[in-house]
Amino acid sequence: MSTPTWTETFVAAGEALEALAGSLTQEQLGTGVPATPLWTTLEVYAHLAGVGTSVVTGAMAGAPGPEWTAAHVADRRGRALRELVTEIRDCEPAVVEIIAQAHRPAIVWDRVVHLADVAEALGLEPLAQPLWERILTSFAERAFRELALTVRAGEWTFGGGGPLLEVDPYELFRIHFSRRSRAQVRAVFGDALTAAEQDALQIFGPQ
Repeated sequence: MSTPTWTETFVAAGEALEALAGSLTQEQLGTGVPATPLWTTLEVYAHLAGVGTSVVTGAMAGAPGPEWTAAHVADRRGRALRELVTEIRDCEPAVVEIIAQAHRPAIVWDRVVHLADVAEALGLEPLAQPLWERILTSFAERAFRELALTVRAGEWTFGGGGPLLEVDPYELFRIHFSRRSRAQVRAVFGDALTAAEQDALQIFGPQ
């Protein structure tokens, strides 16, 4: 099976967000989501709604900084989950047109990574592979290109050549987006990479 395109990944993640929303309890909506700016599940949905609207309307001043993302949440405080989901899905056709012109669209990463954040915060199953595989391969091919290491992650192999290391592909996806602690990253790579190399793998820096 071929890897989903960026646009297919984006729409599939929107479908997953909508499906998940239909099962969430009030307690789950109020659950704090690690690796976000202290957002709850509901606030993650608010952020994702805001990102789509900002991209479509061109309200990108300050993106992707903390004030820009905080405004998404603040502007939607008090809105019901169903309203946020409607905004998320209604923006998709216009966003898809923009994504189709981008090489590595950040809005796709943002949607999928935060969907995974929510799933982990609520103790749900990891995301299905089609949701994250294009993101993983896009980043891992670049991250390991110059390293003297061969990384086998499921069906994919990355690296510049050298000792072989087996890594769970979903964990590698989460590591790339700084969703694992330094101790967890070291448990994966051990002495195969230096501490600096391990830190460099994480887009938002080590945790």
